[in-house]
Amino acid sequence: MSSLTISNNNPTPGQQITITANISSPRADTTPAYPEPSELSSYYSAPVNVTLSIYNSTGALIHSSFQQTAPIYQDKNATLSFTYSVPSNLPSGTYTANITTLPNDLACISSQSQTAGVSFTVSCIDADGDGYCNYNDCNDNNASIHPGATEICGDGIDNN
Repeated sequence: MSSLTISNNNPTPGQQITITANISSPRADTTPAYPEPSELSSYYSAPVNVTLSIYNSTGALIHSSFQQTAPIYQDKNATLSFTYSVPSNLPSGTYTANITTLPNDLACISSQSQTAGVSFTVSCIDADGDGYCNYNDCNDNNASIHPGATEICGDGIDNN
């Protein structure tokens, strides 16, 4: 894997982020001295299994998804992106997105697995201090109005 990028390293809950990996051919070190016959090109190509794993600050896995590239030929690269929707109830904190690549190549004797990671911080804005972020709070300017608040009949306000 030659690079790993993230579209937004400071998302708020409810936003989407895109994690993009530039994946090198697992057979890059096998380039023949002379162009090989087309019948052998599959020998110099291999698909790559790619897994996105997102961990919280304690190291607990909170999300995982999988994709497989088309066969990547010799010295070529493939770009693969994962989109992750930050859950609206995800607590503020630092998270790590790891991309792990594993060639799907029976000619490999040993594992060529590679992992790269990038961190992102989820932040919550709570203007009234009631414990509900502005995107989930019914009124982020009044601490007594939030999801789960006791409804006060007759006050003319929707408290929850």
